[in-house]
Amino acid sequence: MVRTQNIPPNSEHEEFGPGKKGYILCPEGKEVYFKKSWHPNLESLPELNAAHNWGEPRSGAEREEKSVKFELCPAHQMLKDKQYEGEVIVENLNEANREELTNLIKNRGEEAERRDTLHRILKIEQQPKGIRVETSENQLAQKIGKAIGSHYKKADLKIQPGSGTSDVGRVRIILP
Repeated sequence: MVRTQNIPPNSEHEEFGPGKKGYILCPEGKEVYFKKSWHPNLESLPELNAAHNWGEPRSGAEREEKSVKFELCPAHQMLKDKQYEGEVIVENLNEANREELTNLIKNRGEEAERRDTLHRILKIEQQPKGIRVETSENQLAQKIGKAIGSHYKKADLKIQPGSGTSDVGRVRIILP
C-alpha cells in the first residue's frame, strides 16, 4: 500500500542563492562550481579545458582571468553541519535481505549523483531491524522509497513532505 504526498523540489536559487563568479573548488571532493552550477570534477567540463587550456592561452586569444576559491560544495557542507533534506527509514528488515536492500539504496544514490553531483546519499545507518538513510535532496529520498516499495510489493510505504519549519521529506517503509 502506498500513501504519498509529493514533495516539491526546491529551486537552486532558493537553496543556494544567486550565482557566484569565478571558480569554486570543493576541498572535500572533486566538485567544481562554474557557470552557475556545480559539476562532478574539472574533467567533466570539456568547454572549460578547451577555453582555458589550463595556463596557456589559445593562439590569438586573450586568457580570461577568473578567481578561484576553495569552499565546501552544498552537499559536503550538509555533511559537515549534520543536515539533510531527505530521510528514509526502513523497518522490519529481514537480515537475509539487508545486503540486497543496501545495494538497491546505494544504486539509486549513485544514479542521482550522476545526474546532479549535489544529489546524493549523505549517510546510510544500519540498525538492528532496519536501515536509516539521509539524503541531500528530499526528492531522492522519495525515489529511494518508491524503488523499495516497487521491489517489495507488500511493503507499507508512507511519503511525507517537510512541514512547518522543516524542509525534510520523510519516507517510512515497513517491510512485510
